[in-house]
Amino acid sequence: MPVYSIRCNDQNHHQCEEEVRVKLDIVGLTETQIEAIEEGRPINLTPRQVEGSDLTLSETQSASLAAEGVLEYRIDIESICDTCGGAFGDDE
Repeated sequence: MPVYSIRCNDQNHHQCEEEVRVKLDIVGLTETQIEAIEEGRPINLTPRQVEGSDLTLSETQSASLAAEGVLEYRIDIESICDTCGGAFGDDE
């Protein structure tokens, strides 16, 4: 599972911003995709990213990927960033 540096910003403590290393199930994320995750926006995954990842797609998602050539996917930033100090999914 790849490890990425994600900028976390605690919405309750505006002066608390830090970069944390987190493990995500998606391979080959671009800087643009990481920025979208940090901002809480969905990302478009390529077929190669989906194939190389540990994602389990629903029938609807598989059909969308086949038809569109990309899969719109959202990673909940709150599940990655703990409030002010720490990250989930980081065993280091």
